[in-house]
Amino acid sequence: MYQVLLIEDNPGDIELTRIAFEESGLDVGLQTATSHRDALRQLEALQTAPDLILLDLNLGDGSGHDVLARVRQDPELSRVPVVVITTSDYPQDRARAADLGATDYVVKPNSFDRFVELVRGLAPLLAV
Repeated sequence: MYQVLLIEDNPGDIELTRIAFEESGLDVGLQTATSHRDALRQLEALQTAPDLILLDLNLGDGSGHDVLARVRQDPELSRVPVVVITTSDYPQDRARAADLGATDYVVKPNSFDRFVELVRGLAPLLAV
């Protein structure tokens, strides 16, 4: 079973992600952090690095870019794939995420079927 850390502050998107992983057939344990502060706390407390981090940029109490920078500075986490999944399609957000070392940047799909496709597409990152 792969371990995935989802950093997302929208309860609806958290539930959507849980269901999409179930529908995808991928065997994952999904852990969530619901704020910038919660994400940093969980990342510092981890005993074992997750296999994948899914990161929203627009967190109510801070920026996902700051979380990404923290992940990339940590020797234990720096090699973990981080996929930014956000509503932001702003070129400056994409560029900053790339500069900070995001593995991929995806604008949240507007349909459940496309979201399941997105989740299935994460499989190669879990096998790294």
